Amino acid sequence: MRAAARQHQEIACAEAGGATIRQLYGSAPGEHQMERRAASPRLRLQSWPERTPREAVQVKASACERKMRWRCATQLHTMNSITSPGVHLKIAPFSNGFGADVLGVDPHLQLDDDEIAQVRRAWHLHSILRFRRLEVTPDEHTRFSRRLGKLHIMTPLKFNLEGYPEVFVVSNASKRNPDEPVGKSAGEVGLRRAGEGFHTDGEDKAIPNAGSMLYAAQVPPEKGDTLFVDMYAAYEALPSQVKSLIAGRRARYSRIDLHPVHYPHMDPLTPEQKLERPDVFHPLARAHPYSGRTALYIGRWACDIEGLPVEEGRALIRYLQDFAKQPKFIYTQKWQKGDAILWDNRCTQHCATGFDDERYVRTMYRTTLEGETPLMARTPVRLKLEEFA
Repeated sequence: MRAAARQHQEIACAEAGGATIRQLYGSAPGEHQMERRAASPRLRLQSWPERTPREAVQVKASACERKMRWRCATQLHTMNSITSPGVHLKIAPFSNGFGADVLGVDPHLQLDDDEIAQVRRAWHLHSILRFRRLEVTPDEHTRFSRRLGKLHIMTPLKFNLEGYPEVFVVSNASKRNPDEPVGKSAGEVGLRRAGEGFHTDGEDKAIPNAGSMLYAAQVPPEKGDTLFVDMYAAYEALPSQVKSLIAGRRARYSRIDLHPVHYPHMDPLTPEQKLERPDVFHPLARAHPYSGRTALYIGRWACDIEGLPVEEGRALIRYLQDFAKQPKFIYTQKWQKGDAILWDNRCTQHCATGFDDERYVRTMYRTTLEGETPLMARTPVRLKLEEFA
């Protein structure tokens, strides 16, 4: 009976016309209801991928097993705060499980192999880790980050720390006087107003970055927070018909199209830079290579969606972007000097927030981890949009 009811609901979703889909995306997240209308030949339900009943049961059982293992791991992690024998670190999860504090860490990030393994496990489990009261040098910062994976060198190179190309500098400080904002004297230490818009690092590249670690060297007395979004929770909260619609689909990301939109204060891309950053496509439902969980993968560099008419694809992107920004998915990092956040770009988004950068200085150092090709999450069904025959 339940299976029949679920199938009836999916068919009702498939019967919604293109105009209803557009209306759905234009509504406020969490407040929409899919209308039931006469069937349109533009939408039909298809298997994705097609499987025999036995295979479908196996896939469903495997997915349930993965979820159960993950829930058990989360409960054990919360109960024990993963303090292992001989390891001095303690992982203290935040109240909702999204994010955790790393306690007892050496202020110079001098960790042994067991502690690094503990940090890596906690990172994959909680998506973001917070370290407090650090006193790291650029060398210590890069050495720690390199133990988690290969480091990425950001471009343009002028925003990287001199002598440390792996350290990307986000700052409004003046080169002449690092304690003054750039507007009061000549020169720049780093990139100003970076990341002010929800995104994941490297989402506009063929191989996005796996993670990043941002260290607060100097912070303003007010504002300048960073928002982090739990994209696992965002995906899980999507209406079932929207999950079906994005299953098996990819979004187009374009640095060329959106660079002037997101960075109007920066120089336009040169022809050479455009050749280096061609458009790329990434799955909307992304499987994490280690946890196996599915995250919504959408950011500010997404333009349209493969297989959908341009306007409907853009409407869907706006809907997904707005849906993920709901406060219930967001952790707000209020920076203190010496804080560092290690985040997983495969299952989170983040957004820098503004402050009075003509009055105060904010200097942050970031290392970035190389990633892997995003994996399409395996989902049983999707809604496919087609042109009239």
